[in-house]
Amino acid sequence: DEVYEFMESKWRNVFPNRLPEVNHIEDIDMSETENINSNIQLMFIFLGIVAVMLSASGLFTMVTLNIIKRMKEVGVRKVLGASMQNIIRLLCREFAMLISIAFILAVPVSWYVMDRWLENFVYHINIGVVAFILGGLLAVIVGMLTISFHILKVASSNPVDAIKYE
Repeated sequence: DEVYEFMESKWRNVFPNRLPEVNHIEDIDMSETENINSNIQLMFIFLGIVAVMLSASGLFTMVTLNIIKRMKEVGVRKVLGASMQNIIRLLCREFAMLISIAFILAVPVSWYVMDRWLENFVYHINIGVVAFILGGLLAVIVGMLTISFHILKVASSNPVDAIKYE
């Protein structure tokens, strides 16, 4: 009560015509802050989904262009006796390497940014290795699902169709 009386006397000295508005921490409605936090969480989920969809569409386009350029190579490999598994392995390995390189470059940057952002909170967590491993696995799974359509289409196509046009 002494602090309250002291603050009220100082307030009256500075603002003699206005009454002080006092809010105690117990009186603050926490549902408003929870609502704001849930809206922020929904925004991040939405932006994450948009980012994954954009990156998957970019990967899909890159695979399409690469496969079109390599149709003759795949046709020649099939004529020379390469199995469907060999062709799938050859094409998947190339894109898995690209996804892995992107993951390796993204991990230090994302760790640094997230660590700096989280240290601004009173109660913060440390980002563990598991989060990055799960993120990398998710990236590989989404990437492989994205490119599997084209790779299976090319691997099962007739090699004569790819070779005969020159």
